[in-house]
Amino acid sequence: MARSRTARALFALLVSAAFSVRAELPASYPITLQTDSFPPFNMGPNSKGFARGDDVQGIAADTVRDFFRRAGVSYNLTLRGPWSRLYEQTQQQPAHGLFSVARTPQNAGQFKMGRAAGTP
Repeated sequence: MARSRTARALFALLVSAAFSVRAELPASYPITLQTDSFPPFNMGPNSKGFARGDDVQGIAADTVRDFFRRAGVSYNLTLRGPWSRLYEQTQQQPAHGLFSVARTPQNAGQFKMGRAAGTP
């Protein structure tokens, strides 16, 4: 009986610990996510070609914000161009990423491509 009670207590402790654990990056390691203007997915206010933070608007920008908020990871959003510069920065600078990128045979092996839940 005591053994069963101890096993249940240990199981409860492990389950509660599993739900409280999550991966974290140091606060000094924000992720910089860049994109270019591609309405209605990514756009700046008043059709501007540059925006930062909450000024980056659109369906994809809102989705990215939601993913990072749920993960508890610090990030910065930037909308600017040209695409070639964003692409080069992402390849050369740590903690930089692109969003709203089409998977092509040319770039398929260069980036970790994700997909939204429910997409094939």
